[in-house]
Amino acid sequence: MLTTFSRALYHHATWRTIVPLLLVCAGYYWVFNYSSFPFANPALVAAGCGEGLLDLRPYYDASVAHQE
Repeated sequence: MLTTFSRALYHHATWRTIVPLLLVCAGYYWVFNYSSFPFANPALVAAGCGEGLLDLRPYYDASVAHQE
């Protein structure tokens, strides 16, 4: 079963499928990280008095999360 799945992925891994998927991923990344939509991180930072999502911060642990 895994061999069949692997062969199917190999068969479909062409530039005609990879490029559109990369464009969709880039658009998704931009919408949630840099746009001004209400559910995007910049809008959440503005609504939270400068505090963004903890999940998007590098190198924080539970003690830092409780202090802020």
